[in-house]
Amino acid sequence: MQFEDTTRIDTPEGISLEIALAGLGSRFIAQALDGLVKGGAVLGLSLIVAAFGGSGVALQAIVAVGVFISFFVYDIVFETFWSGRTIGKRATGLRVVSVDGGPVGFFSSAVRNLLRIVDVLPGPYGVASIVILGTKRNQRLGDLAAGTLVVRERSQTPDFGRSRVGFRSLPAGFDVTGLTDEHLTLARQYVARREDLDPDRRRQLAEQVAGTIRPLVGPTGDGLSAEALIESVVVAKDR
Repeated sequence: MQFEDTTRIDTPEGISLEIALAGLGSRFIAQALDGLVKGGAVLGLSLIVAAFGGSGVALQAIVAVGVFISFFVYDIVFETFWSGRTIGKRATGLRVVSVDGGPVGFFSSAVRNLLRIVDVLPGPYGVASIVILGTKRNQRLGDLAAGTLVVRERSQTPDFGRSRVGFRSLPAGFDVTGLTDEHLTLARQYVARREDLDPDRRRQLAEQVAGTIRPLVGPTGDGLSAEALIESVVVAKDR
């Protein structure tokens, strides 16, 4: 039985994937955790400035800059350079991605976070809560404008279960340096979903995913079946 919101996306490689969407509760918790980090940073900055004799207008100006950086710059920097995660999102297993499943870029992150000033009205997550509950893919105004989704990451360690192919170590010199986050997402999504697929669809999807990966791992992937190659990629990347 399915208890989580999901959406289906078609990747540029022509593979259809189902991803789990973050709900209002988990997003609120992530935002609250990030708020604690931001508040702690501003408080720490204020104490440091005060300890060095700062006071009055100078202290207020420095705190104001700190608040601006924590409210806007923090999220943009983390999402852009930490694969769509902030500290709060990482702790709650969430990630920001583009609507096609790709990584979020600087421009998209900037748009979604600058619009946060509207989403938080009239109180904590006020407008955002209404919009998230009213959209099919749990998007707030910033997400709609930026073309982004907040998704729930599945376990980083795949459960190979009944479909384990029998090897316990990676092929010698197995090279995954040419693979991107999108390729890893494809591999993990396949591992997470394959037990729910009928045998024909499972084989077909495995060949599609492996077909996008095999040319990038070179001869180190020769001799591996489609599923063995996908599992090897996930294991290598997680290591």
